Amino acid sequence: MKYELLKILRKKQDLFWILAFPIILSTLFKIAFGNLYENTEVFTKIPIAVVADESMDSVIFQNVVESLSQGDNAMFDTTFTDNESAEKMLFENDIDAIIYSDIDGIKMSVTEKNGVNQSIVKSFTDSFIAGKSVIESGKTDISEFVKNMNSEISYNKEVTANRKENDPYVTYFYNIIAMICIFASTLGLAVINESTAAFSDKGARISVSPVKRSSVILKGLISALIVNYACMLVVLMYILFVLKVSFGDDIHMVLFASFIGTVMGTGFGVFIGSVLKVSRGIKEALCTGISLIMCFMSGLMLANIPMIIYEKCPVLNKLNPVAMLCDCFYSLTVFESYERFFENIIKMSVTTLIFVLLSLIFSARRNKRADF
Repeated sequence: MKYELLKILRKKQDLFWILAFPIILSTLFKIAFGNLYENTEVFTKIPIAVVADESMDSVIFQNVVESLSQGDNAMFDTTFTDNESAEKMLFENDIDAIIYSDIDGIKMSVTEKNGVNQSIVKSFTDSFIAGKSVIESGKTDISEFVKNMNSEISYNKEVTANRKENDPYVTYFYNIIAMICIFASTLGLAVINESTAAFSDKGARISVSPVKRSSVILKGLISALIVNYACMLVVLMYILFVLKVSFGDDIHMVLFASFIGTVMGTGFGVFIGSVLKVSRGIKEALCTGISLIMCFMSGLMLANIPMIIYEKCPVLNKLNPVAMLCDCFYSLTVFESYERFFENIIKMSVTTLIFVLLSLIFSARRNKRADF
């Protein structure tokens, strides 16, 4: 076992693709997409200033604004001040809008550069003006009106609090981990090739020695599994703790899914090496090529590819081992239940079992023909 581990660790080219390349790629993804989601899609508190007099309408308005400015997921970051200070803050871009509330009604002032935040503030003031008539008609009091306004935006607050888990760019990092797992196939294929007499001197020695070929292959596959999983752990820790990319709170489940994925990738390599009767170079090219195609279909190069495939031919996603593993990670960050997660775990386990069984069947047939 020690000899097999050292032999794999000396393969610098293989280690590059399962360790160095994922680290480089994840770093580039972080540079490209790191703050894009937060800067363009995640809702943050809107800084505003309120200038109000002591009229009854202004009291109602101030109560509503205060209620919407409380809590971690508040809609506004509000400063109650006078007109001169508010205009200075707006001129210096410390706030996005000024709202005036007096006996004449609600007015709003913004800079010439209008934007999304200003539109939200305008929608809020319009909603308040429309709803204020309910209080004036006597159908409800101020506290009930404020409560209704809070209920109206509670859904948006909840969505805002949870949207980080739906960050579309984190799927690129899911795919990097899945890529490492499926690239275990190259190590698995190497073990099969090196134990085959037609492809290596080691295989020739094994064929004429009393040592069972199956025991040599098993030791090699376990060593390949250990090395590949260790490389995956290094990259995962780099993504989580250096790049600060979240995979959710269930890290133990991420590790479990990654282990199943690594076993599946190794099994895929064994399948390629055992079933195909072609040269060593063609086997290696097919193994790498098919792995990259599966990564592409899962969204490694383009995040919306899985959705396009789902719309055109959904069965491809269901059969793609890399997509199964990525969906495991996705389900952990989006769904509270583990149902979808374990559905994918079962599918990956069945896929691995199919790879192993087919490899054993074809290897047994080949050995049987060699005996005659």
